[in-house]
Amino acid sequence: MDIFNKLRTLCNSCVLHLQWILSHVNLKYNDIADSLAKEGTTMPQAYVEPLTYLELYSRRKACVNISWRHPPVHSWYRSEGPGASIHFKGYRKGQTALARLTSGHL
Repeated sequence: MDIFNKLRTLCNSCVLHLQWILSHVNLKYNDIADSLAKEGTTMPQAYVEPLTYLELYSRRKACVNISWRHPPVHSWYRSEGPGASIHFKGYRKGQTALARLTSGHL
């Protein structure tokens, strides 16, 4: 269980898939899998430097900037749904207040 905990702490931000491959039981393609595993241990490891605060900030800012530029697609946002229009016969001041209330511009 100790190795499992170490793998869990190392891979907080990545996806890790483990596959148990039986060995020495005369399974088809077992020798090929063994040789590929040995070959994989000799390959250089890819090193990725951790992101700086400025890079993380820039990426998050770009996501936020993109998301707010697209208006919501809800039917009530542009009063396209049924019952969206409110008829109010009153003073101009009351009509203005109601229009601001329904549009969210208070």
